[in-house]
Amino acid sequence: MARNGAKGGGAVNLLAQPDGKSRLSLVGSVDLAHSEHLLSAMPKNFSAIDGIDVAEVHAIDSAGLAIIVWIKNQVRNAGGNAGISGVSDEVKSLSNIYGLDLVDASPLSLD
Repeated sequence: MARNGAKGGGAVNLLAQPDGKSRLSLVGSVDLAHSEHLLSAMPKNFSAIDGIDVAEVHAIDSAGLAIIVWIKNQVRNAGGNAGISGVSDEVKSLSNIYGLDLVDASPLSLD
C-alpha cells in the first residue's frame, strides 16, 4: 500500500513482508507543512508494523521528528516493537538536538 503526497511532499508507504509483518516507510518531506497529510495517510492498525524506514526522508523539522516518535509509540502501544532504519545524518542531527536516539529500542518521548 502506498499513500503518496503531492510532488515534493511527504508520503507514507506500507510494505508487506513475507512473514506477515509490514515496514512503514516515510518518504520526502516529513515536516510541519506536510504533517496533516502524513498523519491522515497512516495505517489504522499499527500492530503488524515491525520497522520504520526513514532512508528516503530528504527534509525534516521538529514536527517531522514528532511524527516519527508518534509512529514508534503507536506501534509499541499496539504491542509491537518497530526499529527505525535508514537514519540520515540530517535526521540524526535533529534527533540529537532533542536528546533522542532513534535507533534505540526503548519507547521515545519528546518530554
